[in-house]
Amino acid sequence: MPVEEQNPMAIDLFAGAGGLSQGLENAGFNVVVANEVHPDPCRTYRENHDGVEVVNEDIHEISASDLVNQAKVSADRGIDFGEIDLVAGGPPCQGFSTAGEMDREDPRNNLYREFARMVDQIRPRAFIMENVSGLKHLYDGKVFENVTRLFDSLDYTYGFDLLDALDFGAPQHRERLFFIGYRDDLGIEPRFPEPWAAPGPNKDDSTRAVAVTIAEAVSDIGFLGPAEQSSEYCGSPVSGYQAIMRESSDSLHNHVATNHTDRVITRYSALEPGMGVKSLPEDLRTSKVGTKRWHPGRQSRTITTLPNDFVHYYQPRIPTVREMARIQTFPDDYVFLGQRTAGNQNRKGGYCSQTQQVGNAVPPWLGEAVGREVLSQIRRTRRGDHSFFQLPSRKPAH
Repeated sequence: MPVEEQNPMAIDLFAGAGGLSQGLENAGFNVVVANEVHPDPCRTYRENHDGVEVVNEDIHEISASDLVNQAKVSADRGIDFGEIDLVAGGPPCQGFSTAGEMDREDPRNNLYREFARMVDQIRPRAFIMENVSGLKHLYDGKVFENVTRLFDSLDYTYGFDLLDALDFGAPQHRERLFFIGYRDDLGIEPRFPEPWAAPGPNKDDSTRAVAVTIAEAVSDIGFLGPAEQSSEYCGSPVSGYQAIMRESSDSLHNHVATNHTDRVITRYSALEPGMGVKSLPEDLRTSKVGTKRWHPGRQSRTITTLPNDFVHYYQPRIPTVREMARIQTFPDDYVFLGQRTAGNQNRKGGYCSQTQQVGNAVPPWLGEAVGREVLSQIRRTRRGDHSFFQLPSRKPAH
């Protein structure tokens, strides 16, 4: 891969625990500044992204100059506004998400305005904004209409597309809406990455990899029973995906199983792979009707902030933070800090546990796919020519 003196610089807004930043760094960006309002994701971010300046403040209270000045600290040199190549981020989506209660008045519904403000003032070559697929249709499309109207007012040519993390190697269906924009003076038409994985053999394109299954993702660390924990692997990886996840790690982090009651263990033991609690006899059911057991030969539905949405495919317990992170394509050396889980009161108070950090994150492999597409275009403009910069393909994880 050709190496330039300096990789294109990026700023990550609403960075959370750093999933999008991890993907952008994998793609070849130099993330110099991250902004996140919650302190616990900031701790996790700092733990895993050495050298990135993390601004732990409400974005309403931050100016573009504040972020660029922090970039100077990270890069250890003077930086002008025009030197920032990319502003990326995913404004919190809880106000839009179909996974929880939808609230038209939720103030988080307007954080895309702060994202646009930073793009308008910093004037990067490109921007990437990510959000839930529901942004496009909820509230009769009014929020989406407001977003596009705002982006229309910027001097950027942009496009949007719905991308599924499964199409880029993740062992889960996770659809997210991505906006990609380029500054008008660059003359670039936005395009989106082509899928390279599929949920099964694709007869129309034999070059596409088959998507990773649950068992291929986590079977090597599935040895914990309820209430057990481990910081050591108990065997070798048995799939290419597991080998990739373990490549830079010689120990397990965040692998702690919940201590379930006997009744819960009985309930989970009665679940067949792929089945939900609605399929159980009445005496074993629970009010949490969305809980389903993973099927080892399939992919997961979208990983959420609630681990008890899922049951391990052969252990009678919910997944560990590490197993959830595996499904999200975080490598095993990515350490999550803070309280492991959070009860309702902590969640309402704005606390952000490890499970919330994982569930809220952009899967790094999905972020990498988008980042590679944008990077190839940005490098053309930085070189002043029109030859495409070809990045190496990610190898199938099997």
